[in-house]
Amino acid sequence: MPPKKRKKWPIAIGVIGLAAAAVGGAWLIADRSRTDFEEIAQECENTLDYDTLLALTGGYEYMREALDVAYSEWQDILEEMSNVPRFVTVASDVSSIKIDDSDFGSIDSIDFLWGTSGSQRERLETFVTGWNGARDIAIIAAVSCVHDQLDIPDSVESRMMSTRALDGTQEATHAGIRMTWNYHPSSGLGVIYERE
Repeated sequence: MPPKKRKKWPIAIGVIGLAAAAVGGAWLIADRSRTDFEEIAQECENTLDYDTLLALTGGYEYMREALDVAYSEWQDILEEMSNVPRFVTVASDVSSIKIDDSDFGSIDSIDFLWGTSGSQRERLETFVTGWNGARDIAIIAAVSCVHDQLDIPDSVESRMMSTRALDGTQEATHAGIRMTWNYHPSSGLGVIYERE
């Protein structure tokens, strides 16, 4: 009796099944990574308004002292300060997270202090320090939160926090996440997280 021929269709079905599972698994991973950045941004977004941020640095008191404005103008300033600045944004294609001061309105001390002197300059310098200090607190908190969510090592965060303006743009990679960052005294730390 001749040997039985093996049927090839079970192997073909198995190969097709494995290919479908691989494609489906890749789709699930890609879909999960799309929502990860959105979820992380929501988790790590600043929830403090300008007023609270300034109170943390003492900038609020200095602002009242340093700015010599009419009562109606001061009410406009207070209304603006009740807004919550955003520091964490996700790219429209959900491919990256960006942490920076695009919404807060940092004060460039060189421009702000131009033409001032004496006690007026000292008060304004104190105000600028408080205002930009509030921004820095919120950005550092956002960076720490994103690093916790992505399991970024503390060594990378230490490098970010010690970056100076003259260091230019820095870069690091960890677990498939590419990070680039820079620092400017007027706008603070700016970081971009991208999947490789």
